Amino acid sequence: MARPPKDLLDRFSLLETSDFALAQQATSRFWPTHDSESVGGEDYAVVMNRAMLGTIALTFVRCSAGIRATLLEPCREACLILPLAGSVEITTDSGTYRALPGHPLFRAAGRIERFEAAPCRCLLVDLPTASLALPNPGSSELPPFSSHTPLAGEAADLLRGQTLTLFRAVNANKRAKMLQERAPNERVQLLSKKLRSREQLFLQTLAVALTAAAKPRQVEDGADVEAWLAQHALSRVPLAELARRAGRSMRSLQRACAKLGYTPQTYLHSVRLDRAREMLLAPSDMLTVAEVAETVGYPHLGRFAGYYAERFGELPSDTLTRGRRTAALAKDHVDQPPASTGDLE
Repeated sequence: MARPPKDLLDRFSLLETSDFALAQQATSRFWPTHDSESVGGEDYAVVMNRAMLGTIALTFVRCSAGIRATLLEPCREACLILPLAGSVEITTDSGTYRALPGHPLFRAAGRIERFEAAPCRCLLVDLPTASLALPNPGSSELPPFSSHTPLAGEAADLLRGQTLTLFRAVNANKRAKMLQERAPNERVQLLSKKLRSREQLFLQTLAVALTAAAKPRQVEDGADVEAWLAQHALSRVPLAELARRAGRSMRSLQRACAKLGYTPQTYLHSVRLDRAREMLLAPSDMLTVAEVAETVGYPHLGRFAGYYAERFGELPSDTLTRGRRTAALAKDHVDQPPASTGDLE
């Protein structure tokens, strides 16, 4: 039986419970006032670890059931939402935004209407927007960090790596554990030089990712259209809005795809199924077909299975079984001790 993945920040335990009321009480201490409910039945269980670094807070959340929260006051700080499995979705006046594995979401400070998480393992970094240095301090333009920003591509991959590195460094740092009882200004002063440098590197990487995402890029015809669609395939932002951010109309995007022989929706469908197959063939611990379907944008499991079988000639559960078998064989090969060379010496 596969072991569950180790919780990040396990030295900073905040909560481990199957009691939803206790979870509500714990989160009310540091998140905006909200009404919340469990969406997913009786298997609710949550693990939450939280560490403070000066003005930045790192939180790891693992939850076995979906959660839906209605916020009653604005979010005081910005937050980077980085799921490791499952998804997180926020609904605002400007639309719905979704964070997925490999596709983090920067949630700006201010008013949001609803926060919804599927069964997930997720990293959250709460931070004041002011802690992100502007790339061009002399610019008179509003900073790109004042709006919710989905992240994708190389910048998102780099940011994910830096975030995981920061979480692991904090968890391994003995002084960081001691700082949790200190006031914010004391934590800043007493942070180790090594940990402070990792924190700054994370903030710089986040600022670069947000700046890159905020710049509209004209999508040209041909292969560039395919690359752009693939980059945004798992985003839940409407395609017309994505096209607007790229500096072109939906009609021009449709014309560019027509020259290649398909519609934008058809290509996105193909990319999502390919991504699902990659995940099923190289599964992480405890991965389920339902999680894969949700991650790649198919909330209806039966339809996903039908689309997948039509495309690949087998059910997604068959692919997952084969992926687990291959992973187990590879692990057995690695764990097998080398043969003795005593007779040859």
